[in-house]
Amino acid sequence: MKREFAFNIFFLLLINLLIKPFYIFGIESKVQQAVGDAAFGLYFSLFGLVFLHQFINDPGIQNYNAIFVAQNREKIFHHFPRLLGIKLQLLIIMLASVLLSSLILGYKMEAIMLLGLIVVVLFLSGMFVLLRSMLSSLGFYKADTWLSGIDRLLLVLILGALLYGRIPFSIYHFVLIQLTVYLICVVGVAILLKSKHLSFMPIFDKAYSLQFLKSCLPYTLIIFLTAIVMRGDGVIIERMLTDGKVQAGIYAKGYRFLDAANMFGYLFGALLLPMYANKIDHKKEIGDLFHLAYNILLFLSVYIAIIFYVYRIQIFSLFYGHVDVLTIEKLVPLIFAILPVAMTNVFGPLIVSAHKVNAYNKLFLFAVIIYLAANIVCVPKYGIYAASLIAFITWSFILLGMVSMVYFHGLVNYDKKIIFDTIKIIVMLVVTYTTVKNLELHWMLSSAIIGAVGMVLLVLMKVLPLGGLLKTENK
Repeated sequence: MKREFAFNIFFLLLINLLIKPFYIFGIESKVQQAVGDAAFGLYFSLFGLVFLHQFINDPGIQNYNAIFVAQNREKIFHHFPRLLGIKLQLLIIMLASVLLSSLILGYKMEAIMLLGLIVVVLFLSGMFVLLRSMLSSLGFYKADTWLSGIDRLLLVLILGALLYGRIPFSIYHFVLIQLTVYLICVVGVAILLKSKHLSFMPIFDKAYSLQFLKSCLPYTLIIFLTAIVMRGDGVIIERMLTDGKVQAGIYAKGYRFLDAANMFGYLFGALLLPMYANKIDHKKEIGDLFHLAYNILLFLSVYIAIIFYVYRIQIFSLFYGHVDVLTIEKLVPLIFAILPVAMTNVFGPLIVSAHKVNAYNKLFLFAVIIYLAANIVCVPKYGIYAASLIAFITWSFILLGMVSMVYFHGLVNYDKKIIFDTIKIIVMLVVTYTTVKNLELHWMLSSAIIGAVGMVLLVLMKVLPLGGLLKTENK
């Protein structure tokens, strides 16, 4: 399974390196320029508000379902139609809850209409991920891998054509295009699952729904608390600052880098969760898989953080044109937050798959209390700099808590090798950057050389045992 993980994560990274960063920076950033900071800031805030209700749309279903199906594949034909029935009922509840929240917060009708569309987009994107997770949980890891970037590819093609053709469009058109793309993706994966003889006729089984949702309850809090830490700051900025829409738009420019980096972490987490669950269920050694995932993701996250920080002026200028240097400096903590946010995707899935959900929730609950209190007190006074610094501190606290949990509960045996590997990766990248910097090359070429040389050294130092991955595992 270690080799299977390595090959799948390689193709995941390859596909998503080609598509998703281009969408985030080449398309979404241009959309923001086309519609303006205020309009995009409103969208960023509204998306955050909808995301805070994600615990209704997905009350832990995805996490629990990945583990349940991986460990009970013989029950899938009974389970899946009832799962669809549950999801449709939750969509109605979520829509009502979001609309009520928008009225309480004082949003105008124009914003409320946009909110409704965003709810449907988030529902469809969630369905797309859920259906893909069904493939992964059934053991079709490669199919899930190849489908992972299709949504962004379609968005790149459609939005790219509009931008390249200089066709005017509003933030509403942007949301409607997303809705259409995710509808196409859901239908496509449904056809693939239909070929596996799964029924797509929803069954509204009250007893089954209540029992399944009860099993998901511990995961519901995970979704809710994570959503607050991921998207709460955008809502707070837009609602609490006098020029909130503009400031939220500016903050979105920095947050886009955190989103891009965490994209890789999320891919790891989604692939690791069913693999961890399968190994734990069959009482197999999990250490090798954990260490491999840790080393790969640590290398990527440290590398991305270094490049984004060192060349932040050039990168912001490339994607956004002229950006005030002082504004960029206010967003620097978001760049450093890349590391803790990404690394939680190695530790979090292990904690969840080992059913240590209560400890996980206590950690996030404590983090959320600090996060909200700090934002509410500091954002009105210090603006987006406070929000970005609080994000970095909060995620660093969460990562340290997860590391402590993993070793305290004995989920992975303590091994000095992982400490030495961590030191090697960080030192190697810093030394490589320092050496390449003295060559005075163009920053893009320097970034590519640092990544390539760093990866080669990683293999030579046996931090990434490439030779072992190419051999068939005996375990």
